[in-house]
Amino acid sequence: FPWPSLMFVATVDDITEFRVREFFLNPEGHLANRIDVLNEELVKWHPSTLSKVLHLVTDEDRESIQKGAEIVADAIVGLLQ
Repeated sequence: FPWPSLMFVATVDDITEFRVREFFLNPEGHLANRIDVLNEELVKWHPSTLSKVLHLVTDEDRESIQKGAEIVADAIVGLLQ
């Protein structure tokens, strides 16, 4: 799963708010408008949006992907505040 992290993510335990923040605040990212990008990413990682594609995920991975998405969404909300 393509997690927003500069480091390799092997398990949901590798997804932390710090790593997500590091990814979106990476100065090498050259984001033209961080607020717009963060808002777009928040929509992408929001549980209601994710629920539309979770049926494509294997049952054994579904819970960890939901947990990871919650961590990502919370980190993005923190960046927007």
